Amino acid sequence: MAFIVLFFQVAHCLSTTNLPRDSSATNAGDKLQSMCDAAGENTYVAAQFGDDYYTTFDYNECYPYTIGGKVVQQALICKTVTCYNDANDDCTGGAIPPLPITVPAGLRLVNLADVAHLFGQSGICHAKILS
Repeated sequence: MAFIVLFFQVAHCLSTTNLPRDSSATNAGDKLQSMCDAAGENTYVAAQFGDDYYTTFDYNECYPYTIGGKVVQQALICKTVTCYNDANDDCTGGAIPPLPITVPAGLRLVNLADVAHLFGQSGICHAKILS
């Protein structure tokens, strides 16, 4: 659990505005924010896959970290959620780690070194159930 908490702390630090960003990264971040702002009440994340595919995921919906051969580049958490990472891309195979993780709203996760797959191949999140 400490490892996952550390991961989210590092991801949060990497997502702050203190890092230099090129205009495409900034535009993508703005697009994700707009998607969150326009999202329905059950949408918890907006994500960018590859350079050109954007989508959102709702509570209890499987969120694969690769879609159509494109790896998730970044995601913006729209609402605080409790999540499990899963071993397979269809949210099966058991949680990695086998503990829920609470992820705060507003956290921007950037896959800088293509490491998302180290935390599983997919995730499934629910409305925040842990405090």
